[in-house]
Amino acid sequence: MFPWTKETLHPDFPDPTRATGTRDKVLAAYRRSRDEIIAWIEEKVVRRT
Repeated sequence: MFPWTKETLHPDFPDPTRATGTRDKVLAAYRRSRDEIIAWIEEKVVRRT
């Protein structure tokens, strides 16, 4: 897409909208996805700078 970039980043995270069950289970799925995204950003982006 951008030929001048060094690396293309396209991580695969679980889709929390597919979560089923009680409200607490669905909320937990959203929190897991959020936490995985934060951990990925910290690993790939923040530590590079």
